[in-house]
Amino acid sequence: MAKRRLAITEASTKDNRKDAEKGKVKAIAKPKQETIRPYQKKRNNILSKFKVCTNKLIQHRKNPILVMFYCSEGEGKIFPWDLALLEKEFQHYCDCRRISKIDKLDLIIYTRGGDANTSYRLAQLIRGYVNHLHVIIPEFAYSGGTLIAFAGNCVEMGVTSVLSPIDVQITDNKDKGISLLGFEKFVEFIADSSAVFHLEEQEKAHFATELMKCLVEQATPLELGEIYRLRSMTKYHAETLLANYMFGNDANKAAIIHNVIGAFTKNAPSHSFDMDYNLVKATGIKVKPMDSKTYKLSKSLIELCVKLADEGLICKYPQAQLKVRAPYFGIFDRKDM
Repeated sequence: MAKRRLAITEASTKDNRKDAEKGKVKAIAKPKQETIRPYQKKRNNILSKFKVCTNKLIQHRKNPILVMFYCSEGEGKIFPWDLALLEKEFQHYCDCRRISKIDKLDLIIYTRGGDANTSYRLAQLIRGYVNHLHVIIPEFAYSGGTLIAFAGNCVEMGVTSVLSPIDVQITDNKDKGISLLGFEKFVEFIADSSAVFHLEEQEKAHFATELMKCLVEQATPLELGEIYRLRSMTKYHAETLLANYMFGNDANKAAIIHNVIGAFTKNAPSHSFDMDYNLVKATGIKVKPMDSKTYKLSKSLIELCVKLADEGLICKYPQAQLKVRAPYFGIFDRKDM
């Protein structure tokens, strides 16, 4: 076999020599120049702007930043599988820098909320890797996002930034939400209406019974019991985060936290109530106005995330059968510049 292989090699060499003597030299094909398509050029432009924006923000803030971006449509919600994604991001960041914890971190969060229990666990996961956390709200951090913000040492808000009540709600198959806060406001409506019409006790009972029948058609007793349970759990989670982090060193933290929890649950007008800087400050939360440069850059960063999601570069669907898109998590610092 070795002799045969050698013979073939020698024959090939002789043929090459003959071709060379006759001037038969094969032309080497030049590699084709790749044409950048318009959509690829657009994507590259967005990615380039995203990098520039994050770099400017890091230079200005002097801290690493964590971006937590959820699509603003119904497709982007906080779900349990987000925990593994965020933990992987922290592990990669810390392993590359050979550190166990980050001293100071700026969290830029954009979400309409989602699973309350997961929101609490995400908050604790972040604090497990971070000593001092500043939470930046460029636009909104609703419901579960507000709960995550409670894990910060301080919250920064701009002129259009909003948080929301942390009162939970459950949804049916048609995505119709039922909140405990809505139920309580309905009960208040019954009591107020009875007073306005000066109803007698017997009339009040009949009036309340008829209206409660209407309510039960919208939410069963089991559903109401479930949201009562979820509210108790969410209040406990909120108290834990506020006591351990935001008000950890405050002497009168119990009274402050009691007022904060009330403002973000039973005392809020509705579940969808937008709470801007002034309303949040009135609750007792440690919040400060965002400086103009941070506000401008963080809003630009979110706008670029929206464009990247629209292009399908981030927030993809984890599985084909799921209608929920994955969030985008990214940690950046000066080494990424």
